[in-house]
Amino acid sequence: MNRTTTGMVLLAFAAVLPAGCDRLMVGQGATAKMPQHSHREPSLFVDPAGFRIDVPPGWHVVDRTADNGLIRADFTRDKDMGVQIRLIRLHSGSFQDLVEQAVSAYRNEMSRHWGGSVLETERGVLDAPHGAVNVRFKATRPDHAAWYLQQSLVRRGALVLVCQGGCPWSRRQEGAAALDRLVASIDFPAPDGGAPGR
Repeated sequence: MNRTTTGMVLLAFAAVLPAGCDRLMVGQGATAKMPQHSHREPSLFVDPAGFRIDVPPGWHVVDRTADNGLIRADFTRDKDMGVQIRLIRLHSGSFQDLVEQAVSAYRNEMSRHWGGSVLETERGVLDAPHGAVNVRFKATRPDHAAWYLQQSLVRRGALVLVCQGGCPWSRRQEGAAALDRLVASIDFPAPDGGAPGR
């Protein structure tokens, strides 16, 4: 990814996590399973913290789990589309409170980063197994370049995945569809610790 055009896509939503959340620390790296017919890109990203995500065709994954921190993976396509996967643990407060805090922090951080405006254009619940909250934005820089941004939060118990990404505004339909598919593919482990299930 080119930092000058897409660094904002993978930028942190805030230096401090929203109140009531902790970083989730785990001890091992993730795996990315390769289909037998391909030696290029994985088809499934599996995080040892207990979730997995389908990798859209044509996307590249950078596994960040070895750092054992907040950022779990970067998914990118071409030089101008990407999403960062973050994992936090909700230890107090409601999921709705977390959504409000995370959206506000993300909007403010993107506005500071770009030096322009970031307007929320849509908010809703994605038809996904875990009822992801999707928030869509239009970001405009002082040079009038416009970007589509999306933040999705998916919860299973105390685990919350925060997916933040975007693309140029001209590719927003393609980007939104790809990010929605990625979020809808998130699979958490069974509550009893068994195999993941949707």
